[in-house]
Amino acid sequence: MVTKMAREFIGITKHLLEQPQPWVKDGRLLVPRETLIEMLDKHAYLTSTEKLTLWRKLHWIDAEQDHFTRRLRCDDGTVKRVIMLDLSAYEGLCEMRAMPTE
Repeated sequence: MVTKMAREFIGITKHLLEQPQPWVKDGRLLVPRETLIEMLDKHAYLTSTEKLTLWRKLHWIDAEQDHFTRRLRCDDGTVKRVIMLDLSAYEGLCEMRAMPTE
């Protein structure tokens, strides 16, 4: 199960980073909740809520307690809730995938 989740996390993060002007701040990829939920729902081995719960426990996302999101104050003064994917977790998982298996 963890391998499947890691593949999905890597795939989603890679796809989002390849988009024009990905929203990156302080080592985190910021994603609107609706966008990520839609992507997570494409592979229904778990619900998106279950996946995000596990991602939060594994520290693959940075979130406020009891939420999957963090509040972010924008330059115009508005506050948005976004899911923050941890890019160091992404890089670590990519390195682990590249390692030979026994």
